[in-house]
Amino acid sequence: MYTKDLSELIYSSDTQEDFIFKLRVHYSIFSNSLKTGAYYLDKYIFTDKPIVGARESNMSLTDVNIMLDKDRLEVQMTKGRKVLIKAVDNNDTKLFESALRAHVSAHTEVVA
Repeated sequence: MYTKDLSELIYSSDTQEDFIFKLRVHYSIFSNSLKTGAYYLDKYIFTDKPIVGARESNMSLTDVNIMLDKDRLEVQMTKGRKVLIKAVDNNDTKLFESALRAHVSAHTEVVA
């Protein structure tokens, strides 16, 4: 796992299970990034090819997880989830934003 600009190696492993279970990255997100080069959390990229010249971060697994948890929360708060609910008895549709987003933004301050 590299930074978006490929300048720094954050985490590496020979097995994809480490990314899925140790870093808690969903399999489909991990696979998509490997296949297409899509960014993870708009900050990181997964690749199976070493990047020559990238410096190693020397972060512990715990530190990487703390960093990813903060980034996940930030993405969730800024993007949130929108849900359309359609009534069973008629065609009324209502749009709701993620309750977590509203709750977290009202009661929590993200510390970088």
